[in-house]
Amino acid sequence: MTSGLSSSSAEAGRLPGAPARMPWIPPDLLDDVLSDHAGETGAVFIYRGILSVTGDPDLRRFAREHLQTEQHHLSLMDALLPTAQRSRLLPVWRFAGWLIGGTARDLCGLCRLPHDRFGRDLCLSALR
Repeated sequence: MTSGLSSSSAEAGRLPGAPARMPWIPPDLLDDVLSDHAGETGAVFIYRGILSVTGDPDLRRFAREHLQTEQHHLSLMDALLPTAQRSRLLPVWRFAGWLIGGTARDLCGLCRLPHDRFGRDLCLSALR
């Protein structure tokens, strides 16, 4: 079984240091990879949502830095997971991520996650 990526398509989207062809995904790991891919997709859109609604320079800097990191993670997952094997629910995760990011200021009052440093920092920044 192969990843379904041709060497030319894999090469075009390849990140520095990534192999030209990603190995096939063992069936017992596919669910985990699908979940990770959906999570990275949602994370990217959370930061895009934040950037679409906030004018706060500190929060914008925070969101841009994290967006860059999450976009890198998503690019790695995209290289690993052939398009045909990706979740059909990605449009839902994109919209949900953007909605969460775009309404973070309102949602922060509803959630209390003291063990979640990221969530706490994001909420404190949004509430300023």
